Amino acid sequence: MTVRVINEYTDIGANYLRTANWVALPGGLAALATAIQAATNSNLLYITQGTPIVGTTTPTDALYPLATDTALFNFTTAGGAGVRLSIPAPIASMFTPYGGINASDPTAAAVIAAVLACLGDNLGNVATIFQGGSKSRRSAEQIGA
Repeated sequence: MTVRVINEYTDIGANYLRTANWVALPGGLAALATAIQAATNSNLLYITQGTPIVGTTTPTDALYPLATDTALFNFTTAGGAGVRLSIPAPIASMFTPYGGINASDPTAAAVIAAVLACLGDNLGNVATIFQGGSKSRRSAEQIGA
């Protein structure tokens, strides 16, 4: 079964970001939530098609503390579709000196493994290949309190 999953984040500046992905269930949804929370300085509110699972982590003041800073993870599914996971307020250790995602970093590797276990496209094709990623900065107009 494939469901739409919405991730809601709040950062230390009380900014707010919502992202959405398709997830193949059953899968590693809990593992994905754990990997995302370890990769962000924000608090994650993770909502699926039912009762929300509310994060309990306090947002952290760090190198990238705001929801306007994001880590973008790009994948391809078995069906050839592109899938992107965006994590706001990312921890700095996930990046190479040039701003790419360092796949050998333990936190980034955990996110990649969790995504490959369940994230996919709307047809139910699960992500099979990590294509790379980068640090990105969102416009403040895209973020709301």
